[in-house]
Amino acid sequence: MHHRSTFVLCTTVMHWEEGMARKDPQFNLRLPEELKVWVERSAKGNCRSMTAEVVFWLQQAKKIQEQAA
Repeated sequence: MHHRSTFVLCTTVMHWEEGMARKDPQFNLRLPEELKVWVERSAKGNCRSMTAEVVFWLQQAKKIQEQAA
């Protein structure tokens, strides 16, 4: 019996999206464990840090809200 493993190799250079820099404002965010795990998995699957993943989804939600207004 053979076992197959799938590996995702993220070869992209990580950079802050939309001009984010370390000097941008920071804040702590408490998440339910289930949501934290979801963000971790989503970030890994998209080859992004957890911060970049959250920023991406917030930007998407903002665009949708602005288009609806």
